[in-house]
Amino acid sequence: MKLKLIMGLLALSFLSGCAFTVHDLPVNYEYTKAIDLPHKANYPEINITDVVDVRTVANPRMIMNQQNGYGQTTTGGWQAEKELSLIIKDALVQGVKQAKLDQFSGRKVQLSGELVDVTSNIVAGWTSGTINMKVSVKLTARDVGTGKILWKDTMFGDGTSSKKSAIKPLLVEAFSNSLDDLVDNLFSDEYFQQSVLD
Repeated sequence: MKLKLIMGLLALSFLSGCAFTVHDLPVNYEYTKAIDLPHKANYPEINITDVVDVRTVANPRMIMNQQNGYGQTTTGGWQAEKELSLIIKDALVQGVKQAKLDQFSGRKVQLSGELVDVTSNIVAGWTSGTINMKVSVKLTARDVGTGKILWKDTMFGDGTSSKKSAIKPLLVEAFSNSLDDLVDNLFSDEYFQQSVLD
């Protein structure tokens, strides 16, 4: 009986130790998709200024926290190589470059953002699982010359991983897909196009 109790306590301490371990997970995100915009001659030059993390989180680099055996969220998990707000800013900068909106010398627009939320959900299957992630960012576009706010909205990016066995590739894929979707949704948004690009 004592042996079972000792083994149980050792197993519990091992599991709780794992649940509080922080694993490094480089994302190395690159936006490589094509962006098709309406053909117009008067596009502004867009500059991404800041994406500020307004979440109340202990670790702004954390992509997903682990849970202990009781289903409680711990301080352990998988963290990116830098703060998530900086990765999101990089994604937006890459989107601007792909759309060729960094090459004009006329009207200038500043785009700033606030990282509101990053959520993840593990969907377990019989032999493998997927991870669904959602990124929420409040964005504001301002005319540099007049200081006027041209557009303001909350944009979302949803990403799902394909079925693999290891959690690290799942997380990188799901997070990267959510960033792809965020950039896609921004530049395909009709209100953004009418308010900022016209």
